[in-house]
Amino acid sequence: MGYALVIAFLLVQITCEVRSEQRYERHKLIRVHPQNTGEIYAMKRIQDVFRNSEFEFWKEPRKENQPIDIMVSPDASSHLTQFLKVAEIKHDIVITDIQALIDTQRKKRSQQEDVEDVEEQEDGGVNIEGDQQVPSKQSFNMKSITLSKRSWIGYLS
Repeated sequence: MGYALVIAFLLVQITCEVRSEQRYERHKLIRVHPQNTGEIYAMKRIQDVFRNSEFEFWKEPRKENQPIDIMVSPDASSHLTQFLKVAEIKHDIVITDIQALIDTQRKKRSQQEDVEDVEEQEDGGVNIEGDQQVPSKQSFNMKSITLSKRSWIGYLS
């Protein structure tokens, strides 16, 4: 049963890594603030017409005064913002470069994992091979479950 959990975790990690290969350089997140049913209808039409293309609706058009979040490709960004201006639909650009934000978050997560690895080594863990640590019974807690993929692979071999 323990191996099944580890294998499931590895499959999730691999799936996430494969999905993370998609790059979003200069993609923007535009937040639209529909004020009436006409504006909601216009946004629903845009969603229907451009489904699976240059727009990805993160929050769908539902009702008045409820923001709609749309990830927009660099090529379509100016077209959408131009339409919103002409139609006088309130909107803001929330994120100017989604990939830059993703890269920043990955870097922070990587640095945090490095700090956690060092803390685990200093936390009374038992050294198995090289830099791999297994927490001692006293220091084992839920935080120690968040091991890097490198550590999980070490446990399998």
